[in-house]
Amino acid sequence: MSSADEFPLPPGDPGALRAAGSALQDVSTDLSALGTRIGREHAGMAAGWQGDAAAVAGTETATLASIATEEGGRVGDGVSALSDYGTALETAVTEVTAIRRQADQAEVDARTEAATSGQGLSYDDRQAIYGSIRSQALARCGCTTAR
Repeated sequence: MSSADEFPLPPGDPGALRAAGSALQDVSTDLSALGTRIGREHAGMAAGWQGDAAAVAGTETATLASIATEEGGRVGDGVSALSDYGTALETAVTEVTAIRRQADQAEVDARTEAATSGQGLSYDDRQAIYGSIRSQALARCGCTTAR
């Protein structure tokens, strides 16, 4: 079994998460800006329009400004969550890659040691030596198998 089989990379693409976060950041910024623009229009309407219809329109405009601003903040929260997940995923991929390298080196070292110390022994005995040495090497580097 290869180290790639024993230590699979976590699913996902940190680059794609960064791209999605960037796109969502644009949406968040646009929504917040829209809320600000609608708020300004509301103030302008209030200054130049009077009566029952103006009051209803003003209430609706203020509500719409509030919704746009709040939703911009919520999308911003999503951006933060995506960023945090992307960072954690990138760290996990880096760590698993390092573990794979250590496991590959443990494999080479165990095979070499088993071949050297197992000369003249049966295949099964050499395999047992190899398995023991490999397990010890993986335990020393903290590379316990995922399975």
